[in-house]
Amino acid sequence: MIDVEGGQHSRRFTFDSVFDERSTQEEVFRYSGIKRLVDLAIEGYVATCFAYGQTGSGKTHTMVGPGGAAIFRMDENYRAKNFGIAPRAINYLFQRLREKTQETNTPYFIRVAYCEIYNEQIRDLIRPENPDNLQVRGSIEDGFYVENLYQTYIETIDELLTILEEGELNRAMASHHLNDMSSRSHAMLSIQIEQDLQEYDDPQEQMTRQGKLTFVDLAGKCHLRLKKSTSLIC
Repeated sequence: MIDVEGGQHSRRFTFDSVFDERSTQEEVFRYSGIKRLVDLAIEGYVATCFAYGQTGSGKTHTMVGPGGAAIFRMDENYRAKNFGIAPRAINYLFQRLREKTQETNTPYFIRVAYCEIYNEQIRDLIRPENPDNLQVRGSIEDGFYVENLYQTYIETIDELLTILEEGELNRAMASHHLNDMSSRSHAMLSIQIEQDLQEYDDPQEQMTRQGKLTFVDLAGKCHLRLKKSTSLIC
C-alpha cells in the first residue's frame, strides 16, 4: 500500500504484489496469479492478463521475454530462465490439459487468434496479409469479436509458441531514445479452450464448454521532447 500526497488530494494505491529489478521471471509468473486465470479458463471462464505501463517499463519483457520475439532464437536454457508470463502460462496450460484429459478421458481443443490495434486499425498478426482495419462486431451468442480475424486450431505447445513468436515479429515497432524496439501497438493473443461434454439429462446430447485466456500487451505511452517543442506520443 502506497500513500501519495498531492496538492489538494492524497491517493492510496493498493498492490497485490510488487517486484523490483532483482525479481526473476519465474517469481513474477508464480506470484502474479496467472495460474489461477489459466485454471479458470479451462473451467469455462473468460480471463485476461494485461501488461500496462510507460515506454521502456518492461511490458513486453514481462509478457514475452527479453527482446520480445528475439528470445525464441536463444538456446533452451536461456529461454527456460527468461521466458515471460505468456510462454510460461502456455506451458502450464498444456500441463493442466494433459492432467485434465487423463482425469476425464475427454479431449480439449485449443483455438488461437492474434491481433494488434495500430493507428486505430485492427491487424491480423497470424496472417498479416489479411486486410487492415478489421471490424469489431457483436452478437448475443458470441459477444464482441473481430470479424474475419484468422483463427486456427493447434495441438501442441510448439505450435502455440510459434504463433506467439511470429506475431511478435509482425508487430508494429519503432525506435526512440527510451527503447530501441518499442511496441507501437496493442497486441492481443487469444487462446480459446473448448471441451465437448455430455448433457447430464440426456447422455446422447453434447454441449461445448468454452473458456478463453487473453494476453494483452498494451502499447507504451511517453512524451518525448523534440526540437522546436514538438512532442511525440509513442
